[in-house]
Amino acid sequence: KLLHFTAGPAVAARVLILVDASGSMNGELKVASARMATTQFLAALSPDDLVALAGFDSEYWGIVGWTRDRRKVLDGFLDLKPFGSTALHDALDRAARDLASHGEGRRAVVVITDGVDTSSRERADAVIARSRALDVPIYAVSVVAPIDDPRAEVFAGRSRDTIVGTGRALLEKYASLSGGAAFVVSDFAGLKKAADLIALE
Repeated sequence: KLLHFTAGPAVAARVLILVDASGSMNGELKVASARMATTQFLAALSPDDLVALAGFDSEYWGIVGWTRDRRKVLDGFLDLKPFGSTALHDALDRAARDLASHGEGRRAVVVITDGVDTSSRERADAVIARSRALDVPIYAVSVVAPIDDPRAEVFAGRSRDTIVGTGRALLEKYASLSGGAAFVVSDFAGLKKAADLIALE
């Protein structure tokens, strides 16, 4: 039964950017890449779209509330001090519920991370099921070193692919089952391509 109908382009999108602030992101290059990914993504959005910024390590917390001010979101990165373990499933669960609580419409969670979950209480399958029920697509941007990027010339191959590959496969599962998409990026061109594709969708 069709309950309501709205022309999509006339409705501003609501996007929650979720940034990994766990200890595995403790490196100048990774923090800079996460900020650059966000910069590219914000530039690709419509000026009317609303954006919020949240971070996570073993816990989840809000950093910048819903705003159209892109500078506020980028300045929010100053509050990210990488430390602690990675509770990715818990954070995605909280982010999807937070986003859904602000009403229907075009909405998505964009998670920027490099790691594998190490400390969640929630299971991935349960979180994916809830995000699908809430109609919240999850887009994942994995920020990795070129040596861990299968598309890079210096990719180290299977010898280093166990942990990185496990994390990548899980993020791809989150994305595909929730209606989003997953990207692995290790350079500026990859960041821009991922940002543009997510904004387009």
